[in-house]
Amino acid sequence: MAASTHSTNIRSGDGFEVLKEKAFRPEGERMAVPYAGDDKEAKEVFHKLLDDIGFQGVDIGDLKMGRHMEPDQTLYNKELTEQEIKTRIKP
Repeated sequence: MAASTHSTNIRSGDGFEVLKEKAFRPEGERMAVPYAGDDKEAKEVFHKLLDDIGFQGVDIGDLKMGRHMEPDQTLYNKELTEQEIKTRIKP
């Protein structure tokens, strides 16, 4: 039987210290963190994890949408609100 694989792409480029500084903020002040993936269940788990550590998860779609989080792309290493993220990835 083939092994099951799950893949989710999250915002990259943030150093540990930046994330540590911005974690556990109250609702309305949370840093938005985009993520993409093809596995619905894995994305639900990841969204819950982000919420548990004080970030606002933003599902931007399937794994190919992760291209927006690659270096020099629209979401790479940018601190944006959920609305700004959604606006930047519109076709």
